[in-house]
Order: sequence, then C-alpha cells, then structure tokens
Amino acid sequence: MKVFLIIALLVLPSHATAQDRSGAKAGLDLGRLRAITTQLESVVKQGKMAGAVTLVARRGQVVSLQAVGYHDLESKKPMRVDSIFDVRSVTKPITAIAIMMLMEDGKLEREVFSTGVWVVFNCV
Repeated sequence: MKVFLIIALLVLPSHATAQDRSGAKAGLDLGRLRAITTQLESVVKQGKMAGAVTLVARRGQVVSLQAVGYHDLESKKPMRVDSIFDVRSVTKPITAIAIMMLMEDGKLEREVFSTGVWVVFNCV
C-alpha cells in the first residue's frame, strides 16, 4: 500500500500539471475541470456510483481524461481510463435521441419513420 501511495504522489502532480496546461490552452476554467473529478469522487465515496471515466474535449483537443472509483466494486478493481463498459441498456435512449435530432433537422419525417418501423415488424 505504501508503494502505491508513493507512486501515486509522484505521478499525479505531473498529470495534473499537464492537464492544467492543456486546459489553460483550451481556454477552460481549471477550477471547474478539477471540480468534475472532485464531485465524482464524492459520489463514489457516498456509494451512489461505483466509478466513472470522464473526458472533456474542446476544439478536437482532449483537455481532461480522468478515471474515478472502481471498475468492479466487489473486487475493488480500480477504474481505468481504458475500462470497457457494458452499454446495452443505454442504446435505446441514444437511438431515441438520434432519431429526435434527425427529425429536428428535417432529415426524418415522423409519418415516414413510424410507417417504416411498422412495415419492418409486419404490423401494418
């Protein structure tokens, strides 16, 4: 445990400095960037969430990439920025948002879309 803490203390300041430089270059408020991680750490400590990975980008440049908490809560496996998530239950809301965006842009009409879905399922 002591070895991990020493390594973390040596690594984290350099990463924070790199994040500060890129955040400043992108014109972002560094205090607000740090607040994201602080807030997520608080939520993890309260037990409301096992862990999270955040990515903040501006103008195509990654400004902040952070991992907080645990990837596996039972084994206390720490979250990593390259952790893989099972997002099967999230696909429906994402698809619904994409459909609404297409409808707002006039690229998809409600009547045509709904008729097409019913035809696919042989319900018409």
